[in-house]
Amino acid sequence: MPKKQLKITSITVFLLLAIGFTMFTSSFFRIKNIEIYKNNIQTKSQELEKFKNILLNQNYFLFNTEKYETQIKKFTPFKDLKIQKSFPNTLKINLKEQNIIANLKNNNKYFVILENGQIKKQDIPISKLITLNYKSEKNLIEDSQILNQDQLIYIKNAYFYFRKEFNQTLKEIDFLPTAKEIHLITENGTKIWLDTTVDYTSQVNKLKNAQPTLDFKKKSFKYIDLRIQSFEETKQKIIYKE
Repeated sequence: MPKKQLKITSITVFLLLAIGFTMFTSSFFRIKNIEIYKNNIQTKSQELEKFKNILLNQNYFLFNTEKYETQIKKFTPFKDLKIQKSFPNTLKINLKEQNIIANLKNNNKYFVILENGQIKKQDIPISKLITLNYKSEKNLIEDSQILNQDQLIYIKNAYFYFRKEFNQTLKEIDFLPTAKEIHLITENGTKIWLDTTVDYTSQVNKLKNAQPTLDFKKKSFKYIDLRIQSFEETKQKIIYKE
């Protein structure tokens, strides 16, 4: 190899090594800034504060976004979370929050229920949302998951099915986790008792078949209990109290 070409090659290798060394060791390429966005608006997040020490000072080029997205998602209530690197030393975290689906009342304290079953404190119930009364002596703690997905789906579907079949707005729903029941509370205060371990359609249909004898739209009942099941379609039992 000619001396001139060898010299050029040596200089090139040296420069590449120098650049590589700088890229992976220089403090200039260490993560110094974290920007948080919700709905494309920059904001702050208490839930992410505890992760800042882990993310800051990482090397920009070696930072694995997928790894940290997965880790953070496990310990935060967000519906989705994406991390983008912004050259030379910034992370942009885009958050998608869980939707609020209902109010929750527990021992005279209000919360909101997120679509993943977690709860957040709420001073005043949101008027356009139905309220779920959590019937338990246990005091609920913010950020705890008090409903699993099966329970959420059951309550939501029972609520909409009842409204569709009777064209009736519900005021509130009592949720009794230990008894595994929900009580649908109608506009006039009648409580419709359902067993959450049994298909809600069969229970609601019993009440539909009992019309007009149990016309709760015209007459208020203390409760109508649809929980008792029978294998004979013609001998369905309903217990009620006026």
